[in-house]
Amino acid sequence: MGILDWFKHRAGHFDTDRLSEEMVRWAVDKAVELTNPRLKLPPNLHKRLAPSVETTIRFLQGLVKSLPAVRRMSTGTWSADAALRAFLSRRRT
Repeated sequence: MGILDWFKHRAGHFDTDRLSEEMVRWAVDKAVELTNPRLKLPPNLHKRLAPSVETTIRFLQGLVKSLPAVRRMSTGTWSADAALRAFLSRRRT
């Protein structure tokens, strides 16, 4: 299992508006699984890691909200959207 395999098999929905106990628990479990599964042994693992994980999730939620809007791609938008052409066209030499 590669470190980014979870990305390919993740759920399609990421709630950017709320932070649930379930999300924090899942994130702690995933971080431990990817770094060192033996870290699951301490009994207060979730209690100790939860504040840091919550801070990280809130930071990532803010990043997701700050992303620019989606640009739809079609033949019509290609001709009408100069930014789309600039992003995807090659420079001719």
